[in-house]
Amino acid sequence: MFTFRYKSLSVGHTCPTKTKLTKIKALPLKNTKIKILEQLLKQKIDEFKKVNKIKGVDFSKKMKKIIDKYNTRTEIDVERVHDETLDAIFDLINELKEEQESFKKMNIDYEERCLLIVRGQNPRLL
Repeated sequence: MFTFRYKSLSVGHTCPTKTKLTKIKALPLKNTKIKILEQLLKQKIDEFKKVNKIKGVDFSKKMKKIIDKYNTRTEIDVERVHDETLDAIFDLINELKEEQESFKKMNIDYEERCLLIVRGQNPRLL
């Protein structure tokens, strides 16, 4: 199994910063980029699940779909699939960032927003 730990790319409670993502984009090997991004995204989704299980599961399913497509590539379309996978992972990271920051517009913290969703109230209407 592939294990990668790179201290300067570790992340805290938010999604990877633009600086960290820029460092990853600069890596020359596409397979390495994808594996690093997969691990970072998995870590962030697991942390996200602690606050919002339902959305976290949705993000996990999206990531699994991206990685499954990547793993079933053929020799003919390797470059295209690499590029599509990288784009899809970066899009998913941005989507996760937007979800994590969505509460700021409502002047509540994220846990309060999740509680409102669980109670059946639409926090966007508040």
